[in-house]
Amino acid sequence: MNETLFDITQGLYILGAQEANTGRFVGSCIDAVMVAQFDPPKICMAINKGSFTAKQIQQTKKCSLSVLGTDTTGALIKNFGFQTSAEADKWAPDWTNIVEGLPILRSARTYFILEVEQMEEMETHYLVRCLVKRSENISTDPLLTYEGYRKNILPTFNPFSSKWVCVCCGYVYDGSIPFEDLPDDYICPVCGQPKSAFEKREE
Repeated sequence: MNETLFDITQGLYILGAQEANTGRFVGSCIDAVMVAQFDPPKICMAINKGSFTAKQIQQTKKCSLSVLGTDTTGALIKNFGFQTSAEADKWAPDWTNIVEGLPILRSARTYFILEVEQMEEMETHYLVRCLVKRSENISTDPLLTYEGYRKNILPTFNPFSSKWVCVCCGYVYDGSIPFEDLPDDYICPVCGQPKSAFEKREE
């Protein structure tokens, strides 16, 4: 199992979980993950406090982590990173496997099944410490770094078509309430920036 921990790098990851009340699969895209220790294997990651996925993990105390490779598509990133699980079912059957009751990506480079030991609350994020219960290397494809995502994947799709965009992290608001009608204390669910950090962009 410890060999799989070498796949934790500065990159992009898909976090998977179950909705506490319904068991529905939810998920989000995160980039802050690190190996905390090897024996027993533990991982730490930062999850935005405002995300729907974080709220479910806080209740269920378990989650999955799919490590992305360079074959990741813009469509997958857009699906998990530019909409909320509160309004969208992100885990399509054609790209989802289920391991120990949790969703993982079939295209993942590596996956981890995690048991949450602690969620430390910070200003905008939870620092989540997890015990690795199971992990597996699925392929030997090169790992997708955050730099590779910005350079090679983000330019292939345009999430900004006439939408309100967080200028700090690129999150696109796509909720049912018009952005202008959101309360003044609305914050970006990805990076925690205030409503004033959003700007309207046309395609």
